[in-house]
Amino acid sequence: MPRPLTQVQAQLTTIGLTSILHKMLDNQITEPIEMPFASYPTAKRTMTLLYEWLSYYPLVKERIGLRLSKDTGMLTIIPKSAPERRGQRRKGI
Repeated sequence: MPRPLTQVQAQLTTIGLTSILHKMLDNQITEPIEMPFASYPTAKRTMTLLYEWLSYYPLVKERIGLRLSKDTGMLTIIPKSAPERRGQRRKGI
C-alpha cells in the first residue's frame, strides 16, 4: 500500500530536496541535476522516495527521468525532451 503524499514529501524535505520538488512541479528543470551521495544505499533510498513522490504527479513523471550510478553514488534528475528509448535498436527485420 502506498504511503500518503504528505509522508513522502516530509521525508524529501528532511533530505533537503524541497527546491528541486518545486522546480519539477513548475517544469523548470532544463538541464540534468546531479546529486552526489556518500553511499549508494542512501542514493538508492532517495531515488525510491522521488519515484514515490512522482507517482502522485504523473504529468511530472512524464517529463523527468532518474538515473543512479552504482559506482559513484550519483543520482541524476534528467529532463525528458523526447520519449525515452532504452535498449538497442534493431535495424529492419
